Amino acid sequence: MIIHFTRDSVCMGDDMMDNSRDYELSDDAVWTDILKVVKEKHFLPHVSGNDVVWVLMNNNGNEIFALYVLKDVVVRISPKDTVKQICQDSNTLHFRYYISPKERGQWLLGLYKGDMYSMWRDGVMEEYKYCQ
Repeated sequence: MIIHFTRDSVCMGDDMMDNSRDYELSDDAVWTDILKVVKEKHFLPHVSGNDVVWVLMNNNGNEIFALYVLKDVVVRISPKDTVKQICQDSNTLHFRYYISPKERGQWLLGLYKGDMYSMWRDGVMEEYKYCQ
């Protein structure tokens, strides 16, 4: 199965390049296979300092996992395992860029309107601890 990957631009110069690629994955591939291909093919650019966060999203806006690059930590967000389940009705996946873990943490806090109990209940606190 061919998956079309896109990613956010990291700077103005990066806007001049095509930030999309097609990679072939087996039908039984899982989310870790996505991460492996993306790393092997150097799809995500190196950013000065590299203390950035990339969040993989499907075409419906559902987050699949967050990659904290400097810490080399992956926080799995979606319970879906296979690439077919992850992609759902489209073979397109997108990487959203956060300039820092702090920015990702602020986004999470905004999503929950600062309600730490709901973040804990929904399992978001596991990821939020990497944003501090």
